[in-house]
Amino acid sequence: MLLDDNGEIVSEPYIAQETGITPDSNGKYTITIAATDANSDNTSRVNDLSKFTANSVVLVDYYVKRNSGAF
Repeated sequence: MLLDDNGEIVSEPYIAQETGITPDSNGKYTITIAATDANSDNTSRVNDLSKFTANSVVLVDYYVKRNSGAF
C-alpha cells in the first residue's frame, strides 16, 4: 500500500503478481510485477499503479504457508 509523508496509508492494497526476479552482482534483486493479475475465476482486474512513482514509500505485507514450526 502507498504511504504518505507521515506514514499513513493513502491507497487500497495492491495485489502484486511477480513476473520476474533478477539478481545483480551485489546480491540485490530487481522484482518485476504485472499491472494486472488473475483472480480465482481467471478473469483479470487492473491494479491502479498510477499513484506509485519513483521513490514512493510503500508498506509491504506478505504471508508464507507453513506446515510446521510456525509461531
